[in-house]
Amino acid sequence: MTRKATICLLAVLCATVSGAARADDAVVAASVTVNPLDLSLSLSTLEGKAGDRVRARAAATNLGSAELSTVRLTLRADPSGLTIIGKNPRTIDALAGGASAEVAWQLCGREQASYVVLVRGTTGGFSAESAAQLLRITGIGRCPRA
Repeated sequence: MTRKATICLLAVLCATVSGAARADDAVVAASVTVNPLDLSLSLSTLEGKAGDRVRARAAATNLGSAELSTVRLTLRADPSGLTIIGKNPRTIDALAGGASAEVAWQLCGREQASYVVLVRGTTGGFSAESAAQLLRITGIGRCPRA
């Protein structure tokens, strides 16, 4: 929705400027590059016990037609109370136009609190973030080392 609004705003601006210009004035031109990377994040549960594992799954979608290479996905979570088990960030070597790919992590909460979890992705000159998820951990527990 934001992309459409930006494109419409640019079209109106260009039409206004060109309508007010005289024949001997310079021509205004604009181009818009739309971010093709879209990310989503899901958690296996929104409430867990300290010491238990929660699966975080990210889906990266290429909304464009050109292939995206080296899509780097980083799970972001509060390190003071959550442990990310395994490799972070993860990399998708190539993502064809219109294609999607998933990666997953394991999270473990060490102490009772509510934590914001999201995924950030970068590729080439583009970056994106997923909508944040709120993970509630109850109790106190031990987690394996990251």
